[in-house]
Amino acid sequence: MSGFVGLADLSGSPIDENLFTAFVDAHKVENNSLSYTHRNTDGSLLFASVRNDLFPPTAQTRWSQDDNSIFFVHGEIFNEDLQNIDDLHRSFLESEGAVDNYLTHLNGSFLIAHIDKKSGRLLLACDRSASLPLYYAVRGNLFAFGSRMKPFTSLPGSRFKLNPEAVSNFLTNGFILDGNTLLRGLKVLKPAEYFILQQNEIKERRYWRYSFSSEGEPKNERDLKIEFSELIFNSVKKRTSDGIPFGVLLSGGYDSRAILGCVRKLHADDTLNTITWGEEENILRSDAFVSRNIAEYIGSKHTFYRINPEKLVDNFRAFVKRSEGRTDSVGNYPENLAIFDRIRENLRVGFLLRGDEIFGWKSNVNSDTSIFHSLDIHEMRNLPRNFKYLLPEFRRKLIEASHEQIQQILSEVPYKDLHNRKDYLYFNQRLFCYLNPLSHLKQQAIWMRNPFLDNDIQDFVGKLPTRLRLDKALFKLTVGEMFPQFGRFEIAQQSNLVDWDAYIKKDLRLQNYLKETLLLHENGFDRFLDKGKLEAFLGNHFTHRAADISRQNDKKKSLYKRARGRLQRSLGCYTLSPSTELFRLMILKIFADEFLDGEFDLG
Repeated sequence: MSGFVGLADLSGSPIDENLFTAFVDAHKVENNSLSYTHRNTDGSLLFASVRNDLFPPTAQTRWSQDDNSIFFVHGEIFNEDLQNIDDLHRSFLESEGAVDNYLTHLNGSFLIAHIDKKSGRLLLACDRSASLPLYYAVRGNLFAFGSRMKPFTSLPGSRFKLNPEAVSNFLTNGFILDGNTLLRGLKVLKPAEYFILQQNEIKERRYWRYSFSSEGEPKNERDLKIEFSELIFNSVKKRTSDGIPFGVLLSGGYDSRAILGCVRKLHADDTLNTITWGEEENILRSDAFVSRNIAEYIGSKHTFYRINPEKLVDNFRAFVKRSEGRTDSVGNYPENLAIFDRIRENLRVGFLLRGDEIFGWKSNVNSDTSIFHSLDIHEMRNLPRNFKYLLPEFRRKLIEASHEQIQQILSEVPYKDLHNRKDYLYFNQRLFCYLNPLSHLKQQAIWMRNPFLDNDIQDFVGKLPTRLRLDKALFKLTVGEMFPQFGRFEIAQQSNLVDWDAYIKKDLRLQNYLKETLLLHENGFDRFLDKGKLEAFLGNHFTHRAADISRQNDKKKSLYKRARGRLQRSLGCYTLSPSTELFRLMILKIFADEFLDGEFDLG
């Protein structure tokens, strides 16, 4: 992953040049290369920028300098008045004393760094949604930051230990909450966060928060739809008007239809590339099936990329190294990132448009527990039927850690209204901690742009009455009026991804790989597992079923199981599928190999 890399000595001593070189080189993987380095006067700060040669020129690091300072932007900024890097630098200097306002105004997907040559002051900032990763850690007197996790494990000092909260998060959710990583003390810059390093002191600040307010003159629904439609259209226009060829990721839902409709209006005479992927395209009412029908109707050049589940064994470990233990989506990409290489090379596109958004989350919530469930966030204690092979003391530690963390997260939510709490948590936990790592993973192969995270849209949605954010109510109404022609197509109800619970039962090679990794291969994770219970769990999940049982019938639940599920949910309890549980366990064990030399120390 490209971005900023640096080391600073908090005692003011010079940084070891060899240490810095090794740290930077560890960031230069595959398509990455060094684009700029800086050393301050006393050598206590060394800074570098690493580029990804696959990204379009607009997304590469740019810099501007004068006699007093250097200003860097990595990523893209779409403000019409700040397209030139020298203008960005000058505007930043003019904002001294009002940096928060300056950063709040910037609209795009970016990281910013500013270095004062005389004082050595360093500022590091990300955009409002932290769409690009910047990891950081303090190791003794050493402050380190970079765009990848692995290089941090080679810094001097004691070996990183695992974060119990993060381990519990990953097992129960498949992602990690609140800007943490699996490595204790290594964090990710949060949405709208920035650091100032000056006189050997680090100050952490937040320049903007996603907030809700319906103050001011209320508008009628018709006026709101008109305003919203203009914002949607303009956000897509900003991100598709620079002449760089692109593709649109299609699903069977509202978000991609809105993007597709805007693109077709904006570029009516151009070839429009639309893309879906999965194991099988012709599943009725599925994302790929509905998307293909929409693409045929609108006249786009549509490509379905078939994923091969047989490739998972060959790529599982490589996926863990690339995803750095921040997402469990290995089953979505059994060929690692090869699908995005094919998209980039076959279609010759410079970026993809995707539909991550903050238009309002689900409406069926009646408590904080149900809010977290709607966000696919659970505590370990809410999964009593899963992870029964974890040793009791280890499981108790994870339960306690996750409970304390959830309570801390809730205490920081500044709203009492359940739906405001829900949408606030969606932005700060699900978007930042789940969706962003998925984008970070894909952006190792191709650049992404998200029109619906535009600043103007964020500000608009934050002022909507609560009822118009429930289940994206206003957005759905607006898209329906903007593009009524899409109303003839149903909303997708099925996935095209691999049914791993069914697939594992018939793939002996995958079964053997799971057994070898979890039972035969040994590392520090094993001391927290009851291998007998784990072997029994694997045996139960590998039970062979008749080959002629259809996929649909294989998914049917008995009336007893359905009733039991309803009872569990009423008690705040949930159950993970066996394959989800296995894949998360596998990722943790492989992570220990790849990032901690096999150690698994919770401290």
